[in-house]
Amino acid sequence: MKYKALVVMLSVAGLAECPVIACADEAVGNMRAVTATPSAWAVVAEQESNASQATIKAVPSNVIREPKAVSDAIESQTPEKNGRVQSQPLINNVPLSSFLTPAKKAPAAVSAKQEAAPSAPDTRPLWKLFNQHEYDRVEQGIARLQSQYPDWKAPSELVALLAQKRREQRLEQVIREQDTEALVKLGEQYPEAFSCAAIDKAWALAAARATLGQRESLQAQLQHLVTQCEKEEDRLATLYKSQHWLSREEWEALIALGAATPRTARGEALFQQLVYQNGVEDLALAIKQHDNARVDSLFEQLQPEIVARKDISQLLLVAWHDFKLERLAAAQDLFATALAMEPQNDNARYGLALVFAREQNHEEAITVAQGLPANDAGRNDLLLNAYLALAKQAYGQQDSQQTLNYLRQAKQAGALPRYASLMEAWSQFGLGNTTQASEVFASLYRAQPDEESAAGVMASYLKLDRADDIAPLATTEPLASQYKHHVAAGLFGQKRFFEARALDADTYGDAGGIAAPQAGAGIALRDKSGTQGLSQLSIRQVPVLEASMPTGNYGELNVSLREVRLDSGTLSRDALVGSGSSGAWRYSPTTSTTGLEPRVSWRDDVWDIALGMTPDNGEVSSRPTGYVAHQSMSKLATLTSSLYVEPVRESILSYTGMRDPYTGKQWGRVLRKGVRLNGLQQLGNNWSVSAAINLEYLDGESVETNRHAGVFASVGKNLDLPAFSYAVLGLGFNYDHYQKNLSHFTLGHGGYFSPERFVSIGPALDFLTRENQQFIVKGRLAFATVSIAEAASPWFPGNDDGNSYASSKNNGMSYTAEATGVWRINDRLQIGGALSERNAPQYRDETGMLFLRVLFESRQSVLSTDLPTRTFNGLY
Repeated sequence: MKYKALVVMLSVAGLAECPVIACADEAVGNMRAVTATPSAWAVVAEQESNASQATIKAVPSNVIREPKAVSDAIESQTPEKNGRVQSQPLINNVPLSSFLTPAKKAPAAVSAKQEAAPSAPDTRPLWKLFNQHEYDRVEQGIARLQSQYPDWKAPSELVALLAQKRREQRLEQVIREQDTEALVKLGEQYPEAFSCAAIDKAWALAAARATLGQRESLQAQLQHLVTQCEKEEDRLATLYKSQHWLSREEWEALIALGAATPRTARGEALFQQLVYQNGVEDLALAIKQHDNARVDSLFEQLQPEIVARKDISQLLLVAWHDFKLERLAAAQDLFATALAMEPQNDNARYGLALVFAREQNHEEAITVAQGLPANDAGRNDLLLNAYLALAKQAYGQQDSQQTLNYLRQAKQAGALPRYASLMEAWSQFGLGNTTQASEVFASLYRAQPDEESAAGVMASYLKLDRADDIAPLATTEPLASQYKHHVAAGLFGQKRFFEARALDADTYGDAGGIAAPQAGAGIALRDKSGTQGLSQLSIRQVPVLEASMPTGNYGELNVSLREVRLDSGTLSRDALVGSGSSGAWRYSPTTSTTGLEPRVSWRDDVWDIALGMTPDNGEVSSRPTGYVAHQSMSKLATLTSSLYVEPVRESILSYTGMRDPYTGKQWGRVLRKGVRLNGLQQLGNNWSVSAAINLEYLDGESVETNRHAGVFASVGKNLDLPAFSYAVLGLGFNYDHYQKNLSHFTLGHGGYFSPERFVSIGPALDFLTRENQQFIVKGRLAFATVSIAEAASPWFPGNDDGNSYASSKNNGMSYTAEATGVWRINDRLQIGGALSERNAPQYRDETGMLFLRVLFESRQSVLSTDLPTRTFNGLY
């Protein structure tokens, strides 16, 4: 027969309480409830009718809190999946008789005696009231009987039992009211009430002493309970509970004391579990306190037991500790051991995968991580990071295809971070999937403008020849700067230095001598072979003075003045010159002269305009000269067109004019008035074709007018040499035709080479060293097969007297070797010069010049615009 019997109220400081205490009577169902304080705790027991012990069903947290690991050990619970032992209630078999002493029946002898002596008061009602726990009524009954029977004394046994019940009530009240001081006093007065037989009260007294800080009496009591209690479960439970009342050192000393007590096999297992749990708690505390040396020492002692018990939670605890300390090899061993013990342990698998990842063993990390559940967030993170790491390695090895393979697998684990998307785009670009790459780069740049995506947009769009499509995207930085820099670089490569500097001053502001205020002085010499006094010519330009200054950001104004000294040597007495009359010369022949040749010019990257005069002090008055040139450029083509009026510098007659030594008539000073078109077309793979057409009208003072047409064409291959802007090896063809042969020096002739047909074909090497360096050199080396045909010509064109010069033909080889250069001496000084030799079957022409230039702004390099092109051209 079952009955629910007991809820005991304990109100000791340090012990918890329950709200209601139910006190059981001997009769079934006779129960009264006593209301307790909110902090009370309940011990509820279920008892069979033939049982002598009660089972504790719930323990309050603020009095006797069992560490879950020990309670599990005592209950022999099975660890959960991840190795962490779960807390379960500790079951302690406490003798009910040691807590509540049942009322005794009235002795039979007493009853018989009362029946035999009816004159004495009847005490049976008193015993009945006692058995019904009506202690107040018992006392009232005794008092009443003593007043009725003055000589009567209450039975000593009843008095003793009543006193005992009153003590028990007092103890219950003290416990219920949590009066720790009163409880400790009761413990001192009635130690027998707190013996092993009343183990629950003994624990309550221990908790009170712990609350009051009575360390010595507490330790003495606990040592007594641990060593003297007959029931081993009480001893073990005391060891367990005492860890909340003692310091760790005191508790471990108590465990050592309890080790000497006898135990059953089951008790020994529970005691060893308690010792083990103490060790692992020490281990956990050391890890929490970051006491690494103690952790290592404790784990070395506990590891065999941990492995034997397959305590995976402790293995993982230490494994994660080692992982955080970057002791990856040790962590790997522990994670692997835990995983071998429990293959489905996700904690161990995750840790092992992380170790492999930290060790850069990404293939193993992937293999291990794939064993995690598909919906595990950690699994996806591991796989994503591992595949990204492998993609980085492949990308660093420039293996674009493998990079894309890894990134494709990474996408299955999660969204790619931005840097991975950039790797994907660059890999597509490397494989030639430029359109796809450009779309990704543009999308990434729109989402987050940065240097990497901007560079990708530039590279892919330019490769697709979509440079114009960059502009709509280049409204923000950094693409705006990169695009501007690209355009400026293109302009710079096209020699459009003014525009490049204006667009990107940071890069090209200090380049060369672009539009820097400057002045220079030099000398220029030319010697052309020919007949002395006639076609032979020596030109000395000493000095050559120049000055330049910028006009805004895009142009430069140049002013030059040259003193030109011409000399053709001594004229032979039998030379056919002027009117050709025989006899003595009435006037000295013109074989030398000196004059000034001024010129002013302005240029930018598109236009070049000049206005000047032929040298003064000649036999024929000076004439204006000049030109207008325009250059248009595209990515692969350049077209230069010009209109010009220039002197013919082939003899004194053609350049400044002569006087007839017989009549004194002045004639000559021939001007070329023409149009010239030059074109260059890039063909790809560094091949190019170029062509020029030149149409001229020539006239001079008393010189027969003439017409000239010239055509030039070539094909060339840029050798793509690192130190050169270009080095083009080509094959050229040239054809010139003059309507009249006016190369002679009689009246009506102009004294300039004017063949009916001039044809040349041959190879040439044209080169220019790199721009923006400390020096720059431009040169040409050409060889050609030449065929020349000069037509017959009257002595006096326009006044034919029947005499004529015979026609002629001449074939042979020619060559040209020339170079001009500029060297930067320092930030303010440049020195330059030129050398040239032109050799044809009928003449040889040699040129040289030297100059020094002063810059009025600091410049760090030189450009092709610093070459003495105008001075050099002014010799021909």
